Amino acid sequence: MSYTDLRDFECEYREVFTGEHNGEHEAFVVEIEKTGGGTVGRQYTGETWRFIARFSGGREIDRAHDLFIPGPTTHVQAAKVVFDWVCNTEEIRGY
Repeated sequence: MSYTDLRDFECEYREVFTGEHNGEHEAFVVEIEKTGGGTVGRQYTGETWRFIARFSGGREIDRAHDLFIPGPTTHVQAAKVVFDWVCNTEEIRGY
């Protein structure tokens, strides 16, 4: 787990994804914001994002303030990147 300081984190977008954890269905929560602020629905190219990913019960999986996505990306797409990169892994799925 990362201890990146996100005290001033202001979630601009929150999405709940369904995945697996140790063979069981689990909901994962991804909260994300574009560094410097953004508008949900707008595409941003070559921007840095901040996020917190948690299990549905609130236990944190990871957080970061420096996720760089080079291509055109909306908040929805950035949240999906975080889910695939952090939550939808063999380690989390348990196999």
